[in-house]
Amino acid sequence: MKVIAALDAGRNDVYVGNYRVNSSIIRLGEQLLSLNEFLTAAAGRTIINTPEKNIAEAARRASISVEEIERPSSDAIARLGWKKIRAGETVTPEDLEANYIRRTDAEIFSKISP
Repeated sequence: MKVIAALDAGRNDVYVGNYRVNSSIIRLGEQLLSLNEFLTAAAGRTIINTPEKNIAEAARRASISVEEIERPSSDAIARLGWKKIRAGETVTPEDLEANYIRRTDAEIFSKISP
């Protein structure tokens, strides 16, 4: 089954993750879309998972199937991290690969002084 995860990115944008879920979870891709682009891309998809009420309501108005989920708590994230540490699934900070989908507000709005 293909699943879309959606988070509010601010500025009327949506962070979108596309996944295939069977016995494991396979990441198919991530992107930043405007809300309208997201609704167009999500049409006919299996499930939209989101903790964001505004995205869920917009998707429902567009006749898209939505499953609202709770935003993960910090202790749930800590348990996932601890499980990875115990399994030896770690990397050094130097080996981390940041996934910046868009520039930060500071980069966009900063002015370079002469």
